[in-house]
Amino acid sequence: MSIRSGSGRSTSDRILRLTRLFRDPLTAADYARAEAMKWIAAPGTFAAA
Repeated sequence: MSIRSGSGRSTSDRILRLTRLFRDPLTAADYARAEAMKWIAAPGTFAAA
């Protein structure tokens, strides 16, 4: 999942890489959505990879 911010030359993307195994695509999407919402709520708490 990619979270893009900024515009023009100051555009950046944060990449969320899922490393867990999931039962099905819906479970994976739910997990990704929840993780993205946590990052959006507190972007400074996650280290850049």
